[in-house]
Amino acid sequence: MLLYKAPNQRASLRQFSKPFSIPAPTGGLNVRDSYTDMKPDDAVILTNVFPEANYCRVRGGYASHATGMTNPVRSLLTWNGLTGVDKLFAGAGTVIYDVTAAGAGTSAVTGLTNVDFQWTNIKTSGGMYLIACNGADSMRSYDGSSWATPVITVGTSSTFINVCQFKERLWFAQKDTLDLWYLGLQSIAGAATLYPLGSVFRRGGYIIGLGSFSNDAGEGPDDYLAIVTNNGEVAVYQGTDPSSANTWTLAGRFDVGMPIGRRCTVRLNGDLGILTQDGMVSMQAALQFDRSSIQRATITGKIQTLFSQYAESYKTNFGWSPCVFPKARMLIVNIPAVTNSSQSQIVMNTITGAWCQFQNMNAGCWGVANDKLYFGGNTGVVYQAENGRQDAGGNINWEMATSWQQVGGPTNKFFKMVRPTLQVGAGVAYGININVDFVSSVPAPGVPPLAAATVGMVWPWAWPGTWGGQSLLDSRWQSTGAIGNWASVHMAGIVRDGGCIINSFDAIAESGGPL
Repeated sequence: MLLYKAPNQRASLRQFSKPFSIPAPTGGLNVRDSYTDMKPDDAVILTNVFPEANYCRVRGGYASHATGMTNPVRSLLTWNGLTGVDKLFAGAGTVIYDVTAAGAGTSAVTGLTNVDFQWTNIKTSGGMYLIACNGADSMRSYDGSSWATPVITVGTSSTFINVCQFKERLWFAQKDTLDLWYLGLQSIAGAATLYPLGSVFRRGGYIIGLGSFSNDAGEGPDDYLAIVTNNGEVAVYQGTDPSSANTWTLAGRFDVGMPIGRRCTVRLNGDLGILTQDGMVSMQAALQFDRSSIQRATITGKIQTLFSQYAESYKTNFGWSPCVFPKARMLIVNIPAVTNSSQSQIVMNTITGAWCQFQNMNAGCWGVANDKLYFGGNTGVVYQAENGRQDAGGNINWEMATSWQQVGGPTNKFFKMVRPTLQVGAGVAYGININVDFVSSVPAPGVPPLAAATVGMVWPWAWPGTWGGQSLLDSRWQSTGAIGNWASVHMAGIVRDGGCIINSFDAIAESGGPL
């Protein structure tokens, strides 16, 4: 007779470990949605980590480019050379400096009232010109070799505070008025023509920003000129000759939030972004919505809560400005903090629309020249950003946390181990853990750098390893020991050399937790 033998009870209660994969947060920072309603590729923290389309990377470093200026750099102006060789100028104190070459800047224009310039480039029969105005000094121009003061025979160019090039014509906003002035086709001097807009805008105020945009991401007959007031009204015109009603029309008047600063507009992939207290508004989208639906027209939608906090706290500070750096697919929005000497940035991937934050780059202004990114510092130095893997010789500190996810289903899990899949230089140290159930703790960067295959500089810390430029695969498992339902991978680290690319994460967990 065969007797039934009961299974071992201990064996029936045995827990089995299961692997889970969590993507890198290429969707960018999300401070809009609830923790339980985010996508797996969102992030709740993304500081000094830039979300590319397929991976995330620690941002590049910065290094001194030009010195010799004793005042904060408040403007960076670029002359776009016809031969592809740009020239870069910095405004500090009452002087414009030529900072094209690395080293000490050389004074180019002196005796100015201020250096808070708005500027543009225009091509004429005489060549390419950089045009700059500040609302206090006569308009200045640069032709590739020398600075000049173009003669305006009608209108007072010292009252021009903003400038825009539209359909081969320069347009100027007169300081603290609702008056525009424009010059002839491909002209930088001569008689300016007044174009008053007091009857167009309903809430008064003054013109604070100018810009152009298109519906086809290029330049053509469907381009529009946008005139923005400090009270959040935008008049949009279309046409070629403002002196003729047959070729110049008011396409519409729209309401947006209150603009922030005189550098509140930026051209972005044919669109025009306007920095307002409601976020960065897309002019193409704003044509379709009123202000009550403005969230549907904001480029900053996923970070709107954060942006609104910055706008409310620092909206009157000088230094708000957007800058597009096409080479690295970045839209950088400078955020001036309390004292105007401590700044941070919110940064968007112009291809995917994903956002992150940059810190520890105290910039008063940003600029691009010769396909390189620069910012003006608070101590009279122009720095080149996205340059190397150190912040002026120091560490790049970074932190990221993925969105909260119920990996493995809505049950408690015992997370035993976690590993990132990284491409790192030999100068990258980090900490990693799994936070559970919406309680976060920042990991200390205790995982030592991988030893480089080539001999480099010895680390100044007590960790083993060397520096080098070599890219290494790092997929080391780390113990966690966290028990919970919702999980978020949290990393923090430093980069000293070689960079850091974050591809994905793997975790091992037991469903139900340990018994």
